[in-house]
Amino acid sequence: MIMSAIMTTADVADSSGHPLMARVEGDVLEPATPFDMGTGAINAERAMDPGLVLDARFTDYLQFLCSVPGVDDAAVLRSVGAPCPAPPGRGSPPRLGSDLNAPSVTVSSLVGSRRVNRFLTSVGAQNETYTAYVRAPDGVSVRVTPSQFKIVPGDTRTLRIVLTTTAPGNAFGFGEIVLRGNKKHTVRIPLAVFPSGRRSHE
Repeated sequence: MIMSAIMTTADVADSSGHPLMARVEGDVLEPATPFDMGTGAINAERAMDPGLVLDARFTDYLQFLCSVPGVDDAAVLRSVGAPCPAPPGRGSPPRLGSDLNAPSVTVSSLVGSRRVNRFLTSVGAQNETYTAYVRAPDGVSVRVTPSQFKIVPGDTRTLRIVLTTTAPGNAFGFGEIVLRGNKKHTVRIPLAVFPSGRRSHE
């Protein structure tokens, strides 16, 4: 929860309001992507009052580890002392790395559409209404449901994010979902998506 608070409230602009920059080669600077800066520069004051947090616990990270291609159940058991959870039942979608309830979304090979859920818990002091704003990565459409929701302190809401390839490419595209609350909270979730024309391991 602390990690989420730090990440979702990070700044993506400097004190002058200009985008954070990254050195790409030599002295060439370009606007930084999530692969350069993570979620941005820590804003300690805002992190103390994030409004919403995304809570991932031990079992969530265990499921994430068990979904990594090439990692077998025996290796997981030796490493962390706990077995992989039983696989989903027949007809259920397989677990994917993008299912981890992290304050970012990364999909390394998007073919067609994929639904990603994020679970948001209110740590605010008051009831608050949030509205979702989307900046979609290149080659991808993003639909967020609900696009507006009210949440009370301590409650958890599910945010359903549907990513759809609109133009397959050969590079990651970057975007974000920004949840703005009517009590002045702002929660930013970066998106990094590779819109692929063929299937591969995530």
